[in-house]
Amino acid sequence: MSRKLIGIVNSREIFLKNLSNRISLELDVSLGFEVCYSLELERKLHPTMAIHLLSYQILVQEAVKDPHFLKFDSFTRGTPSSSSMTSTRKTCTSKPPASF
Repeated sequence: MSRKLIGIVNSREIFLKNLSNRISLELDVSLGFEVCYSLELERKLHPTMAIHLLSYQILVQEAVKDPHFLKFDSFTRGTPSSSSMTSTRKTCTSKPPASF
């Protein structure tokens, strides 16, 4: 995999789902393509994803498969920082994102 992901981790699944919707709206990209999420009972993933929002349970599952988290460029807890959003804007290939 040549492209790395930005991982956003939080224990509250409703928060992650709402945050993924908000990020996709603000970046003007489709939810489920560049911005994806993995929850305990629901997953919306795509090979073109740049941001992966995941619950702690899913993070543990990812650690079992990839203990060094090689497919991730960075992780943040809760809401994304401005530096990771800048990186994400460069990574997303759709329309230019809306300004924050």
